[in-house]
Amino acid sequence: MQVHAFGRCGRGLATAAVFVGFVAASGPVGPARAQAPAPSPWLAPPGPAPAGVQGAAAVLDTAELGAAEDAWVSSARAGDNFGGDSRLYIGERPGYGATRPLVGFDMHDLDKGRRGGAVTAVELVLENTGGGLAGDPARDVPIHRVDGSWSEGGVRWNNFPGTHGDRLATLAVGVSSGVYRWRSDKLTELVQRWRLPKWQPRHLNNRGLYVQGYETAGSHRAFGSSESSQRPKLRLTHERDTKTP
Repeated sequence: MQVHAFGRCGRGLATAAVFVGFVAASGPVGPARAQAPAPSPWLAPPGPAPAGVQGAAAVLDTAELGAAEDAWVSSARAGDNFGGDSRLYIGERPGYGATRPLVGFDMHDLDKGRRGGAVTAVELVLENTGGGLAGDPARDVPIHRVDGSWSEGGVRWNNFPGTHGDRLATLAVGVSSGVYRWRSDKLTELVQRWRLPKWQPRHLNNRGLYVQGYETAGSHRAFGSSESSQRPKLRLTHERDTKTP
């Protein structure tokens, strides 16, 4: 079944959600105002608004959304689907040729119970479980927006969806295991546009992310998938919706 925008996953969405309240001296996301810029949410939590200032502070939460769907495809096995694998391969894997993974997230979970206000920062979190070849240097691994439809159980090399050429963020990833975090203003803007109402001109359908490897000379990496304990995550900082439902 093709999906056009991620909703609830048929096998259930295993989502880890962590909420940490702190105060940022900035108002809701909107038109620029004549005020000092807010500190980056990736740095130490900012302090409270000055005493006596009313309505100037927004409470920020963080949430981690586990991948709702993920899969990888192989150029050497173009008709096969690897949506049930415990790893997501990128690069050129011996015996499989070029390998390309897709990861999708369900934004509806953030909105349950009116918890999800404006998103202010986003990062993609993947855990590298190893790779090759031995001695292979760290390679740039960019992430891209996915524009075409796909499903975890149906995507293959020969029906891989269209992707956007612009890099959202790039990290150098070596063969050693470890956790990697992609973050950028472009990635944050993409998630903000996913969450806009469909009638908004800037709305984009949520079709997930494509992670691009170095597809030469046997260079490959293996990230944990949603079928493993190293599930891909989307970590969001967002304003808490404090309005009465």
